[in-house]
This record gives sequence, C-alpha cells and structure tokens, in this order.
Amino acid sequence: MASPQVVDQIRQLSEMMEQIVTVLPQEDPFQPAGEEKPAAPFLFEMKILLELLLALKESGWIIDIERPGGRIKFVRSPGKKATASFFRLSKDGTKRQITQGTRVKDPYDRPRAPDICLQDGDTGLEPTYKDVLALWDAKLRGKRETAAERRVTDAEFRSFAMIRKWLQPPLPGNDVLGEFPPAFSVCALITNGKKPTEPAAVLLDEGVSVVATYAGVQSAIWPTRQEHITAQNKKALTKKSGQKTEDSARLPSSLP
Repeated sequence: MASPQVVDQIRQLSEMMEQIVTVLPQEDPFQPAGEEKPAAPFLFEMKILLELLLALKESGWIIDIERPGGRIKFVRSPGKKATASFFRLSKDGTKRQITQGTRVKDPYDRPRAPDICLQDGDTGLEPTYKDVLALWDAKLRGKRETAAERRVTDAEFRSFAMIRKWLQPPLPGNDVLGEFPPAFSVCALITNGKKPTEPAAVLLDEGVSVVATYAGVQSAIWPTRQEHITAQNKKALTKKSGQKTEDSARLPSSLP
C-alpha cells in the first residue's frame, strides 16, 4: 500500500492534470499498473512537467493530450513515442509538442530519452534530433520533493550535457524559450537538491543550466538565460575577430 504522502502526491498531480486537459472519469495515469509501486522520481518528474504545462496554459497556450489506445499513459522508463501520451501545444499559429520520457534518435541513430522534451509541432511518432527544441531532466535527491542537501553529481551533469550535445537543441538566444518561465528558460537539470560542483563557465560552455532546490516554475536557474546569451555573443565575437585576423594574414604584402 502506498504511503499517505504518496497518495497525497498522486491526488495533487491528478488535480493539476485536470487543470490542463480533460481527464475522463476512468483515467488515473499516476497510479502504477498491477503491483508496481509509485516511484518517487517518476512523481517528481511528473510534478515538474505538469507545473510547466500549467504555466504555459496560463500564458495562453492551448494544450491537448494524445491518448495511445484511447487512454492517458505516461512512461516510467524510456519508451516509444507512439505508445505514450504526449502534449500538443498551440498559440497564435505556433505549434509545439512536449513529450515525457520517450525516445529521440540522435545523429548516430542511437535512442536518447530526456525526461521532458520540447519538439517541433509537426514532429511525427519517430522523432530525431532535428525535431528537438529543448530538453530537461529531473533529478530527485532522496524520496521527497522537499529541499535536500545532496548534490547533482558532476557525472550526472556530464551525462546530461552529452545528451544535449547529441540532440542539438538551439542554444539560448537562438531558441524558442524566451517566454518560458525562468526554471525552463534554458535546457537544464532540475533538482530538489544542490547544483553540481562544476563552475558556471563549464555550464555556459555546454549550453546547459541547473535549477537547484526546485520550488516551482519561477525557481532561479543557474547560470541564467541572459548569462548564456552573453557568453554566446562573446564566443561569436571572438570567432569573428579570429577569422578577420586569419584573413588579414593571408593578404599579400603591398609592393614597395
């Protein structure tokens, strides 16, 4: 039997879900099948996803959900997009999709499965890195969503940075996250714990951020979106300056 706390979490998620899309009376997508126990990391991931969707709905996005086989189904381990529920978003003629835990093929034809993935609105059921607009991973420390002392490890950070690199979403400033809430304004690891020990310069170089002690969509992200944009602009200027120097060196010297 699930603990009272888990029961409360499931009830809260169900209520949040009903604010986002129409849920049929027989649908209970957060209860595990059979004897499987509710997993705390799964519930934390769903809380983050639903809070993002609710914030987007409040900002004017229309949200619908796909029901494979006629029912809402969220995945607890990486699965095919065709067998899982995902969300279709639309606003002022712009279309997007948000998936949960389903696979996306990288340039090497390998499947990757970010916890939350923002995709182009016309993406089909077999998405590739070309469809990816942003991604986020949830990292629960302990068994409760309350603030924890444990850190996101440097290894977890490096793994997420590699997945972002392989799936190639646009970097801040060239992306579509400008109007997303702060906690989702950059591709990020989202945790109830503390940030990894890597310095900000490393995260800026990788184009990822961390949301530590997550407490909702307005939680601070580190480094910030503006810090990423500033870093990208500096990189572009340095590259341009280096190219000019190289081009000048190739010019023939003037005749005496």
